[in-house]
Amino acid sequence: MHSQIESARILENSNLDYTLLRLTWLYNQADNTKYMITQKGEPFKGAQVTRQAVTQLIIDIIEEKSDKYLQTSLGVSEPDTDWAKPSFY
Repeated sequence: MHSQIESARILENSNLDYTLLRLTWLYNQADNTKYMITQKGEPFKGAQVTRQAVTQLIIDIIEEKSDKYLQTSLGVSEPDTDWAKPSFY
């Protein structure tokens, strides 16, 4: 994790436009595009999220066409999965 933390720090200290996605455990489930986000500094919630939901979030960020997600670090998980481990573990 040290390299990811260092990479994030470098990005956050740059003048680049970025959006960091901090993901929990990924799994596949067709048509499950539910996600929730937490901001950097807030407690991370959720033990899992579908790849389909992460794709939906990326589409939503692109279609937002605003600065809302610029220079942010978002925790991404599935709602109502605030468990000690993912359901498939």
